Amino acid sequence: MKKTLIKSIACYLSIISITAVIPQKVNATTLTSSVSSFNNDSAKDKHTGSWIFDKDNLNYLSKKQKKQLEEIKKLKDNCKELSEEQKQQLIDIKETVLKKKLGDEKYKDFKALIEKKHCKKELTEDEKAKLKEYKDIIRSSKKDSNRATFKDFLR
Repeated sequence: MKKTLIKSIACYLSIISITAVIPQKVNATTLTSSVSSFNNDSAKDKHTGSWIFDKDNLNYLSKKQKKQLEEIKKLKDNCKELSEEQKQQLIDIKETVLKKKLGDEKYKDFKALIEKKHCKKELTEDEKAKLKEYKDIIRSSKKDSNRATFKDFLR
């Protein structure tokens, strides 16, 4: 009697522990927006996705978007939580900057590569190289890209 009771308790506890672990794994693999998943890899950055707060990116935004971004930055500096509307504004601002930095065709390709990466699909070497190139373009300042274009023109 005692052995069956102990076995049933052990079985019950193992089932409970498994059901507690499964939702955590599912949450870790859920798809996120390609824009929100692109973050600067530097551990020194104070903001998640802090590349968007660079002054060079302000050139790609309207006055309204600049104001919204400044408000969001202040909230993040004060460690306050963003409202759903502000989170959506930040996503829209990031998409605007990405589209303007990459162009429409490269942006669509970049978004497809990010989504493929988040689906745990294996990227080919060419796709990895493209993704790295796109990230370098996004992280580079406007001045750096203009210099490179000018040097290519002179060749």
